[in-house]
Amino acid sequence: MKIVVLIGMLLLGSCSQSTPHISERNKAAQEWSGSLALQAATWGSPLVTMYTLRDHDAICSQAKAIRV
Repeated sequence: MKIVVLIGMLLLGSCSQSTPHISERNKAAQEWSGSLALQAATWGSPLVTMYTLRDHDAICSQAKAIRV
């Protein structure tokens, strides 16, 4: 039983020392995800705009395009 407690204390001690490393990873992950979201919005907005225009001009009930 004492060995289990000793191992647990050693593991908890090593985890508490690695906390700054984890926070650095979290900060890097947040920066990366923010950059990824900005890129997705930049590249995705023209696609959404074109799909909306196509839907409005050719498919909806008040379409401006002539259907053959």
